[in-house]
Amino acid sequence: MKVPVLGRLAVVVILAAFAPAAFAQVDMGISSFSDSPDPVTVSIDTVTYSINVQNLTAAPATNASLTLPLPTGATFVSATATGTTCTESAGTVTCAWASFPASTTYNVSIVVTPTTAGAMSATASISATESDPVTANNTATTTTTVNGSIDMAINSFTDSPDPVT
Repeated sequence: MKVPVLGRLAVVVILAAFAPAAFAQVDMGISSFSDSPDPVTVSIDTVTYSINVQNLTAAPATNASLTLPLPTGATFVSATATGTTCTESAGTVTCAWASFPASTTYNVSIVVTPTTAGAMSATASISATESDPVTANNTATTTTTVNGSIDMAINSFTDSPDPVT
């Protein structure tokens, strides 16, 4: 049976209409992830994580999301991001963008207070609704050195002999 030209054209038009959504890809990535200051003192200093997330493709990403589970031994202080707000729930910080423009970099800042001494590692991940053919740049980790604190006091001070001659 021969398919009329108009019928074949309709099939092509229908496939073209659905193909971009079905096969859309974006390359989301974390271009930098740093901690400051490093080292810090437990329960005294705060650590600021600075994260640059980017859409490396020519197409916008939908429902992009950066997540950072709080490191063991850290309490949440605050989080801000370019183009959106961030929330903390059940020990995970999430910054979400309904639409993340093509070829764009956004900055994220997350502040925590370390509560235990030792090495404190944090891992951030970025994702979007579209498939990502380059997953190697979707996750980054940084480690902060957290020093214990020393509480010293002078309980008594005397001089002898008094008066000094």
